[in-house]
Amino acid sequence: MLIPFLQSYPVSTCLSSAVHYIVCEAGFEIKSNPGISCIISDSGEVYWRVIIEHVRYEEPDQTLDYVESVRSLGPLCESVHLHLQSLNMKQFEDQLMLWFQWTKFITFWLCNACVLLKTPH
Repeated sequence: MLIPFLQSYPVSTCLSSAVHYIVCEAGFEIKSNPGISCIISDSGEVYWRVIIEHVRYEEPDQTLDYVESVRSLGPLCESVHLHLQSLNMKQFEDQLMLWFQWTKFITFWLCNACVLLKTPH
């Protein structure tokens, strides 16, 4: 299996320090867990208003503040990640496969679901 092989290598990056911070650190310092039910409905639809409320803008020109937006969205992303990790393969298929149909690669998602569901953040 490829995953144990890859885990034996140290992680390196070609990202700039600013991009690395945004991708790997921003938002993880906030310790709140809003719960999946405030982000995704029982039928699997995303509550976009909740996500939009976490997007931050700079004053006075209202340009997007990427770092603060990522920091604010971090707990939401962690809630989604923890929810996905809590699913077994059958639950993943039953609850989420409908939402992957637009990709035309449903078998890709099924084949890789085990890795996606068990990857730590």
